[in-house]
This record gives sequence, structure tokens and C-alpha cells, in this order.
Amino acid sequence: MRRLTFGRLFNPIAVGRAVFTPSRPDRVHDPVVKKVQVLRTIIGLVAVTWMLVSYGLASDADAVMDDRFGQIRTTLIVLAVTFPVAVAVFIAAARPPNRACSCAAWASPPGRCSRWSSRSPFRD
Repeated sequence: MRRLTFGRLFNPIAVGRAVFTPSRPDRVHDPVVKKVQVLRTIIGLVAVTWMLVSYGLASDADAVMDDRFGQIRTTLIVLAVTFPVAVAVFIAAARPPNRACSCAAWASPPGRCSRWSSRSPFRD
């Protein structure tokens, strides 16, 4: 695991790489591929910004950022409202003997529920 210095703690990419470093010894690290990936990302961001500005969809970069953050905020609100409703609908649609098991399955992490009844179609 890479060391996390004070300056790297504020960089989410560096934190992610330090925490989730691949553990496979056969992993290939090619600097040319890394440079091409970074270049491709930069070209993609420039192309998107250029199209937004040239077609008049955004007046400047600040408008693009404001629009994106607005979309992210709206998406998070919609997910926060619809996810519990969707879970409640699935639990209500379950057969009566399996409703308690469905509640336990939705409340626990995936693969951790061992409370399935013998009549459940999901039991191994």
C-alpha cells in the first residue's frame, strides 16, 4: 500500500490508488498506455467543452460546471426518494412467508442474508 502523505489526502485520485492498489503480481504497468489514457481523457474533455460552447449550449465554463452540478444534485435527490419506494414495492410484492426474509435481505449487505425460508425461490 502506498503511503498517504498530507498533500495526497486531498487528492481523491491519489487516495483511491493508495487504497485500491491491485495486488496481482502479474499486472503490467506500461507508461505509454498510461500517457495515452490521460491524453484521451484530456482530448475528450476539450471536445465536450468545445461542442457545448460552439453550439451555444453554454456561455462559458462556469455555466457548464453549474449545469453539471445541478444535474448531479437532481440525480441524488431523485435516487434518495425513489430507492426506498422501490425497495418497499419489492417487499410488498413478495409472498407473505418471504416478506420478513426480503426485509432482512434488503437490510443486510449482498450475500450476507442466511434467513431465507425453506419455501423461498432464492435459496441455494
